[in-house]
Amino acid sequence: MIECNNIKIVEKPLNVSWEVIHDILQVAHCDKNKEGGVQITARYSGVELKEKVGKGKCFVALLDDKVVGTCSVSIREREFWFGKGCMAYYMFDAVLPSYQGYGIYSKLEEARDKYIISKEINLIYTYTSYHNKKMHKIKKHAGFRLVGFFASQKTDYYSVILAKWIGGCPFPKWYCHFRYVYSMIRVRLHNRNRF
Repeated sequence: MIECNNIKIVEKPLNVSWEVIHDILQVAHCDKNKEGGVQITARYSGVELKEKVGKGKCFVALLDDKVVGTCSVSIREREFWFGKGCMAYYMFDAVLPSYQGYGIYSKLEEARDKYIISKEINLIYTYTSYHNKKMHKIKKHAGFRLVGFFASQKTDYYSVILAKWIGGCPFPKWYCHFRYVYSMIRVRLHNRNRF
């Protein structure tokens, strides 16, 4: 049994390479790749991961100096129906399969959220596979709402957009659900011959 007290969450140290982050993502997403399409994060090299995070932050979970999980955030200027301006984009989340279920991901997310709050950002968004119901449940439990649906040209599966507002959602729950379902219908009709 893993003792959560022995897990340290830190900003990615220099001695942890981006290739190590790549390997964690690839191993953690292996089962998802078999189930519901190839996770695009598994395709990125360490150099590409670093470029995507840019001036954001990458956090790692360490157990006896071994990296067992990771998460990153990028700060971006964006415009969506659910918000515009400077917002945080959750990316590259993973915990190695043998370490899942011990609260490591929650600790990673807590560290990332502290960083976001320190930047005085009020809106967080992320993407995940439509079929990744486990992540949908985790994100909804953390206060995220499904707000969009899309088919990327880079993947062979549908994805969803989830958003979380610091201080609470400014929209009624039914409206977020309506916008999500509307985008799903529109995207599926447009891509009916693709998948």
